[in-house]
Amino acid sequence: MKKEEKTLHDHFRVIENLVFIGFIVMLIPALFSMSALWTGILMFLGFGIMVSAVLYRNKYYKCPHCGGKINVRGVPNYCPDCGAELK
Repeated sequence: MKKEEKTLHDHFRVIENLVFIGFIVMLIPALFSMSALWTGILMFLGFGIMVSAVLYRNKYYKCPHCGGKINVRGVPNYCPDCGAELK
């Protein structure tokens, strides 16, 4: 069976989810009194998740026609570089 390719909307959802999860992981120590060790571990882990969102964006969130980078603020209708319609 052939695997379906992810659309730009799918990639955008992954980026949003990674940023959200990273933020929540970093927020946990602020909401609950935790030792300095656990606070450091969770802050580092949350930051790592957010960095992975940036790396994911740089690798996969591109125009399928020209490979140009797309703004992360949403999925545009047209590529800002080549003008091709994005689905």
